[in-house]
Amino acid sequence: MRRTSIGVLLLMISFVLISFSSCKSSQPAASDNQVSVDNTSTEPAEKENVVEQTYVVPKETYTRVNKDFNELAELSETFFYDKINDKIEEIYSYFESKETPVLTVVTFSGDRPVFDRPMTIEQYLNYLKDKKTFNLKIYEITVNKDEKITKLVLSK
Repeated sequence: MRRTSIGVLLLMISFVLISFSSCKSSQPAASDNQVSVDNTSTEPAEKENVVEQTYVVPKETYTRVNKDFNELAELSETFFYDKINDKIEEIYSYFESKETPVLTVVTFSGDRPVFDRPMTIEQYLNYLKDKKTFNLKIYEITVNKDEKITKLVLSK
């Protein structure tokens, strides 16, 4: 019985030694007098003063996007692929990029909208082309200073 106790004790000691030896860091520990300061921040110094500018979206933008979405849906029924692709390229020209987000409001929770899965304008136009019908309303359009659409929100 004494022999097993010694064996278990040696096994535990070796386990502890192996555990501590594997936890050693390759960096020397800082002494109490050393303080490490990271001055490589790329954030703006005055983050509180950064204000996102908003731009007024002309009513014509709402009308034009709505009209073109309906035209794309109608063209998709005709199978004139050249005209469909031309219309898609025209619609892309209104947007900042093909990765511009398109959100669809499904319902409201109080005053807050609840959105469906977000899409890019590229994904949404392909969906619209396949669905062949546009039965949503434009809820909100956000534009940049160049009047390119940066976010489109649709509502059922």
